[in-house]
Amino acid sequence: MGLENTEAVLRKQLEEERKARLEAEKLAEARLQELETLRHQQENLRQVPKGLELPPELGDEYPNPILRFGYNGDLQVLNHAGRRFIAKLTAERIPALKRLLIRKISKLAPTLTTAPVYFELFIAKRHFYIMATPTADEGFVNIYMTDITDRRQAELALQDSQNFVRNVARTIPNIVYIYDLEEGRYVYLNEKVQSVLGYSPTEIQQMGDQVLTTITLPKDLPKMYHHVFRMLKAGDGDILEVEYLMQCKDGSIKELCCRESVFKRHANGKVRQIIGAAEDVTEVRKQSRELLQQKEFYESILNHIPSDIAVYNNKLQYLFLNPAAVRDPELRQWIIGKTNEDYSHYRNVPLERMEFRGRHLRRVLESKGPVEFEEELQDRAGNLSHHIRKLNPVLDQDGEVQLVIGHGLNVTDLRKAQESIVRSEAKSRAILAAIPDIMFIMDADGYYLDMKNVEQKHLLVPLEQLIGSNMRDILPAPLAQELLGLLKKVISTGQHEKTEYELEFPDGLRYYEGRFLRYSETEVLTIIRDTTEEKKVALEVKEKNDFIKLVLDSSPSLIFVKDENSNFLLANQEFAALFGLEVEDLVGKNAAEIHTSQHEAAYYMETDRQVIRENRELIMQERFTRSNGEVAWFNTIKKPLRTANGQVHILGIATNVTEQREANKRLEESEEHHRLLSENSRDLICLHERDGTYLYVSNAVEELLGYQAHELVGLSPTSFVHPEDLTAFLEKGQNRAIREKRNTVVQHRLRKKTGDYLWVEGSVKPILNDVGAVVKLQSSSRDITIRRRTQEALKNSEKKYRDLINYSQAFICTHDIHGIILGVNPYMVNSMGYTAEEMIGRSLKDFFPESHQENMDVYLRQFQGNNVVDGVLTILNKEKEKRYLYYQNYKVEEPQMAPYIIGIAQDITDRMLAEQQLKKAKEAAEESARVKENFLANMSHEIRTPMNGILGMAGLLRKTPLDEVQKNYLGIIHQSADNLLVVINDILDIAKIEAGKLELEEIPFNLTDAVKAAYQTLIYKAEEKEIAYLLRPLELKQPMVLGDPYRLNQVLLNLLNNAIKFTDEGSVSLQALVLEETEKELTLEFSVEDTGVGVPESKHDYIFETFTQAYSSTSRKYGGTGLGLNICKNLIEMQQGRIWVESTEGKGSCFKFMLRYKKTEEPAPAQQEDLSTYGQLGPIHVLLAEDNEINIFLAQSILTGWGVKVDIARNGREAVEFAEQNLYDIILMDIQMPELSGIDATQAIRRSPDPNKASVPIIALTANALKGDAEKYLNAGMNDYISKPFEEEKLFARISANLPRREQAQGAMVPPAEANIAPLPLEPLYDLALLHKMSRGNDAFIRKTMQLFIETVPPTVAEIQEKSQMADWLAVSAGAHKLKSTIDTMRIEKLKDVVRQIESKAKAQENLAAVKANIKVLAEVIHQVVAQLHADLLVQDQNK
Repeated sequence: MGLENTEAVLRKQLEEERKARLEAEKLAEARLQELETLRHQQENLRQVPKGLELPPELGDEYPNPILRFGYNGDLQVLNHAGRRFIAKLTAERIPALKRLLIRKISKLAPTLTTAPVYFELFIAKRHFYIMATPTADEGFVNIYMTDITDRRQAELALQDSQNFVRNVARTIPNIVYIYDLEEGRYVYLNEKVQSVLGYSPTEIQQMGDQVLTTITLPKDLPKMYHHVFRMLKAGDGDILEVEYLMQCKDGSIKELCCRESVFKRHANGKVRQIIGAAEDVTEVRKQSRELLQQKEFYESILNHIPSDIAVYNNKLQYLFLNPAAVRDPELRQWIIGKTNEDYSHYRNVPLERMEFRGRHLRRVLESKGPVEFEEELQDRAGNLSHHIRKLNPVLDQDGEVQLVIGHGLNVTDLRKAQESIVRSEAKSRAILAAIPDIMFIMDADGYYLDMKNVEQKHLLVPLEQLIGSNMRDILPAPLAQELLGLLKKVISTGQHEKTEYELEFPDGLRYYEGRFLRYSETEVLTIIRDTTEEKKVALEVKEKNDFIKLVLDSSPSLIFVKDENSNFLLANQEFAALFGLEVEDLVGKNAAEIHTSQHEAAYYMETDRQVIRENRELIMQERFTRSNGEVAWFNTIKKPLRTANGQVHILGIATNVTEQREANKRLEESEEHHRLLSENSRDLICLHERDGTYLYVSNAVEELLGYQAHELVGLSPTSFVHPEDLTAFLEKGQNRAIREKRNTVVQHRLRKKTGDYLWVEGSVKPILNDVGAVVKLQSSSRDITIRRRTQEALKNSEKKYRDLINYSQAFICTHDIHGIILGVNPYMVNSMGYTAEEMIGRSLKDFFPESHQENMDVYLRQFQGNNVVDGVLTILNKEKEKRYLYYQNYKVEEPQMAPYIIGIAQDITDRMLAEQQLKKAKEAAEESARVKENFLANMSHEIRTPMNGILGMAGLLRKTPLDEVQKNYLGIIHQSADNLLVVINDILDIAKIEAGKLELEEIPFNLTDAVKAAYQTLIYKAEEKEIAYLLRPLELKQPMVLGDPYRLNQVLLNLLNNAIKFTDEGSVSLQALVLEETEKELTLEFSVEDTGVGVPESKHDYIFETFTQAYSSTSRKYGGTGLGLNICKNLIEMQQGRIWVESTEGKGSCFKFMLRYKKTEEPAPAQQEDLSTYGQLGPIHVLLAEDNEINIFLAQSILTGWGVKVDIARNGREAVEFAEQNLYDIILMDIQMPELSGIDATQAIRRSPDPNKASVPIIALTANALKGDAEKYLNAGMNDYISKPFEEEKLFARISANLPRREQAQGAMVPPAEANIAPLPLEPLYDLALLHKMSRGNDAFIRKTMQLFIETVPPTVAEIQEKSQMADWLAVSAGAHKLKSTIDTMRIEKLKDVVRQIESKAKAQENLAAVKANIKVLAEVIHQVVAQLHADLLVQDQNK
């Protein structure tokens, strides 16, 4: 649907809905007034004595029917409106009306008093609101009827309109929205915003008032602001259009076309909300641009066609003319839309010529077929030319002429062209004769039909015998077959083909290249070129290339060639070794792909581009970082290399100069060492005469004092020293160095060129001659101004730090490495309640609680290896109250000082106490959860145990002769028990969900069948309530999905059951819609809709909570626990789905949920029909371990009814004793029994030394139904389990499935002569479907696989048996692993789990008795499979 149609439909429906709503409101107001009048009249009627007739004037003035209905079925009319109503009914309808009133009044009978009751009826296609006033003493009911048909129809129309609008908004492909300009947000968005832009409605709402600026591209924001201004000025009914570029959630850009109009205004007329529809026109705009390009492209072609072309519409007006028809572009533009007559008048064209052309144009319109004519024209020079005009009509779908395309051809030029073509063809034939290629014309069967340029030296047969021969008779068979296939392919596809081949001639091997082109529908032109010489040249080139490659690879230099994109085309071994790669791995890649340093790779590629860009040689030194971090340097030459085809490549030659560079660097460093010390040192270095005169001054003087070095040479330092420091400078510095002949250090101030002073630390060193006399002085001065300031600041900061410690709100103290307190801050003193004197000098241990004092040594030892230690400690204040401190203490070690500890701690007492309370609360919650789980397990057991007796006895009772009343009683017992089990299961499901133990299956199932099955389950229940029960079928091309069909069924049944329960009249419908379908997934929306009591809007979320219902009276009236919807919600959310309700109180509800399933081709597990009878188990021996007498009686009655021998053990210890004394076919084991539980008894039996007795199948009989119980029983060594109460069919199925010796028992009954023949099951034990699929139906492959199975599998099984007897369980596990894939391929379902249990249990060496039993089963089934395979192979041989 287009954007315009979408918005038009939507606006129309919104308008209809608005009108319908207004009409419904008016009708509702009118009916309320009528009802008020009715109630007023009813009050008057109440004043009438019972049993008396209504006054005629009172009855007749009432405009609606008044009837009186007796409890005996009599119907009386009390006013004119009533008589008119009865008169409209047919004779057949009146008894139906009486029955309807009887049914309604019967339902109301228990509640009837003197107060009136109200209800609605649909009679004679009219809706009536009924007020029934009972007079129980007189035996009748007065019925006051108000016709509300108009109101009901208006309500239905409004509902239909609303549903239609919702469906339109949901199903149209465009985004439909309502935007509030004041709030800056979307108040409505349909679901298409997610499929178009990827944002969910929730994400849109989260963007708030920034939504438009967030998703609209910045360059379109001015357009958006302008459009909003236009909308503020728009009138009602105006539709404004705008297009935006918007960013999708995945980052892509889409172009949306929005059409908007005013939706809501304020009372003052100001626009408040706008409604719009946005269509994704990205592809449309893209196609439009492409079409425009195509149009321009085709018009450019037409404009360059030398013949004249004209296009007319069906009114014979010009639509297009190319320059060949009219050269003047202005005239060509003017003529568009004009006729031939207009053109003739304008250009003074002879009238007869225009009439001549007009007649042929009209012929095209009349005949609707092509018209061709020729005309002769004379130019201004008098030269004649002949033209052929062809007019072709273009018809529309109705066969009417839409366009006429005229094409003019100058025959004169055509003839000249034909003559030229003839000459060209002669030339072409001459050229063709000169081409050395061999040419043949051949048909599709390989016969030579014609040839050209064929010489005898290229043929294997005489030349004259070639035509008419078949290539299969001339060429070698394989080559002929290959070429024949190419011929057929060329003819069928029309595409040319190419091949190369060689032929052996007496003078040697020759090489050919063949090209095949379709010559006609049945013939092929074959062009054969002799490439022998080219092959020889190529071989020579290869030899030269190999030589060059050898030279390159032998070179110590790095040599490479790159293309214009810096991809390596060639490299020698030395270059490849630099990257640790082979040459082949290097070619086709660039430096960025193989080099670890992306910065260096970018530099290499930039120099490559520079070589190409400037077309010149570059010489550079390049750095290369190896993968281990080592750096190498290369002198590289890169120069442009132009190939024969004009491409420019880069030739590179690099030499490793790393060692040379390092040597040069060391030399430079050595030479520069002293110069760097003096010239680059920040210290001022000087050389002085003995009297101090400067001889040399380093460059640092400029930075330090602002002078140039030459300005100080010849001057004395005393000229620059501060007067206050001069004496100390001379005595402690210069004079002392000369006197004591050793280095001296003095701090003083020097004057800068600006006049300012700075502090320096000067070092004076005397320079001695050979006799030890001071001849010169060397000095170095360092700026210590900052250090002096820092020292002053440090002195000032010490007070600040003391204040910080004194006023800090943390516990701060110092103690030595033995724990003796050295100092404490005031906060610690005040918090502890001591004075500083009472704490200093004492051990920290004195303040620990007695139980913690032993930890003191541990605390102090931590500082032996750590300088920072943190933790929590407990101390006592002076009042002996415990305080918990979190500390972070630091060990301080300074020269000439004993080490000590600075302790800083925070009081965390309140937090520690809170954590202790939380821990207690957590333990209490965990204990509560354990108690809850135990309670649920015990509740399940205690209820299911007697329930087993109830249902079991009911089952046995059903087998006895019963009359109808007794059968009815029995059905009530069964139904009540089932209802109780539903409640129990709901409670257990909630427990599983809350404990996180409910697991979902993921198996293939048919979605369509699952929905239909859920619907059919409750058909009977809907029929009992006489309500319409509808299923809107789900049509899927691929209905097989992966998921949990049981949980889907549980949700659907719960919702359908609720809908039926809360609907007294009307309908219940089930529908599933496909929201989104991809190649791999299917997203569906399921909905269950009813016309029942409905749910108030305030309760929409409340009803999904545990143990809650919409009304407190619901449970009393309809029953239920309030668990169903909560279970549904949890099950759906566990499947990443969502459930919600749309409901109006009193009008019904629609529960919807959305699920996504993965598609699958795998079929659903086959539901095998059980055709067996209970007597087919044969003479088996069963041990029943059960302590409940009712359950014993029930199970014993069932089993003996099957002809089974039963022993009874009433506790676990008896069960073990019976199992030691007898070899049973199967044991039914209760879980909770005295003396020994069922689990302990099972483990004792599995430990039996007799492997046959230890491996007897054991089935758990459990009344526990919590998740995890089944795993617990199976891990204990049980083979299976069945929950109580169990049904006879399920018990039979469990026993039948766990009888490993069933085949042996049957085999023992065959005659002795056949005792050694393995019995073949009636059904095949294997399935070859997978092999058929793998081999695509290759019978030879399948037969070979069957034979390999017969030959290889039995020896492997025998080896497993042998290793089992040797107790080599790892070998047993390995053998089972070897068989596992073979069993899966042959689909031997009976052994899939068996072989896996053998593999896992043998590897872990667990439950070895069960392993041995499974090996025995494995051997028996494999023996049967081999026998079946032999039989099937024999049948195949007989059928050949």
